[in-house]
Amino acid sequence: MEATNKILELNLNKTREDGRFLLSNVTTSNNPEKLLENLNKIINPNDTSRIDYREGGTRGHTLEPINSIFSDNIIIYYNLPKDAVETHKKLQMLKERKQLEGLETKQTPTEDKSEREQYLKIAAPYLAIFRPKILMAFAKLGIALTNTDIKPATVQKINGEIAQLLKISFADVYYTDIIDLISNQLKIEELAAEGLYIHDIDFTRDFKGVFNKQEVIQYLLNHGFRMQNGNDNEESCGDCTATIDDNDDM
Repeated sequence: MEATNKILELNLNKTREDGRFLLSNVTTSNNPEKLLENLNKIINPNDTSRIDYREGGTRGHTLEPINSIFSDNIIIYYNLPKDAVETHKKLQMLKERKQLEGLETKQTPTEDKSEREQYLKIAAPYLAIFRPKILMAFAKLGIALTNTDIKPATVQKINGEIAQLLKISFADVYYTDIIDLISNQLKIEELAAEGLYIHDIDFTRDFKGVFNKQEVIQYLLNHGFRMQNGNDNEESCGDCTATIDDNDDM
């Protein structure tokens, strides 16, 4: 690495592949200790999902459920006003610069770090407006929430508009109430009338036992699932919509 007035990027040899990282993606601090700490996190990830914990153990046991299905949270969103997005000067300057440099098609707006930061700034004041709306809307539907149950997640482009996503904790909500919410068209329309839309919902069940991740993935691919952003099992999958999230870091 050459010593220059301003370091723009580093060339790193990692365990599995070579990578080039913009320093702005590592840290905005001039503190060398912080820089080295963040680089260490990137270079040396610990992916425990790849460990086969069954090695050396007694096989043949079945997984046993230890509770019923429950939901941790639901992700909802609301669209940011178009005029707030279109009149934001710094955001428009970033877009114009990308167009001049021919970069506008390489990343979606909210995938670009610089643009996403501006979208988050635009979104910030609207949380105070929508938070009471969310509390009242869900209260009308029989689901009591508190302010601490509502946490902003990220911004994302949905159906051509920039949306603020929020994670709503359902820790104290009955499973049957959640099923009724997402399957009741009238309740969904009531949320939509307040400018609130359901993005996705997590359902979870805890089991006792140990399994191997790669074997589970292969089993699901053989039973109607497909990998996210992949062509795995495309012929046998057909039009299936059941998707395995590709959440590996590397």
